[in-house]
Amino acid sequence: MKEFDVNNWSRSKLFHFFKDYEDPFFGLTANVEVSAFHTLCKQNNYSFGLSVLYAATKAINQIPELRFRIKNGKVYDFDVISPGTTILHPDTTFSFCFFEMKHSLFSFLEAAKPVLKQHFDNADIDARTDDLNVIHGSSLPWVSFTQIKHARRFSSEDSIPKITFGKYYTFDEKLLMPVSIEINHALADGYHAGLFFEKFQFFLNSTEI
Repeated sequence: MKEFDVNNWSRSKLFHFFKDYEDPFFGLTANVEVSAFHTLCKQNNYSFGLSVLYAATKAINQIPELRFRIKNGKVYDFDVISPGTTILHPDTTFSFCFFEMKHSLFSFLEAAKPVLKQHFDNADIDARTDDLNVIHGSSLPWVSFTQIKHARRFSSEDSIPKITFGKYYTFDEKLLMPVSIEINHALADGYHAGLFFEKFQFFLNSTEI
């Protein structure tokens, strides 16, 4: 990571305006089409949940503002952001699991296999609250939600985007999936949220990512 010069940033005034809000996060929920991506995962026996997490993280990594994190009042830019996500257990409780970002979906899924095995063998909450070079992902495959709100600790310098994937459904012969993203407004705006969905959809439409 490297420190980012906030004072010479075009968003400098916006950063200072929002950074001291009790809750500086704003949220956006939109549908993405997963028709082709779902077929790709099915044909290759890929985990759909981990695959969409990878595609979302790849989109995040292409947007500098979504790689920024706040620490001790300063802004840092990370070269690579990796994904973390909630993992459901047979007793319906959950824990958190983190994966290393890779340059291809296949290599990401292969590297995820031993991580998942180790996680289930030694299941713990493992929230890694000190890690900043991550996104926080979660899935609600039971609900095609239109809005969601995350629990938050207002006492912390939270600047990590939160992404949630909902239950996909068929509409007009397309497979759609609701996706929610919450972003710290001191670091990014609606434009960057829109850019995330644009890039995310691009990767979901790709035959190779």
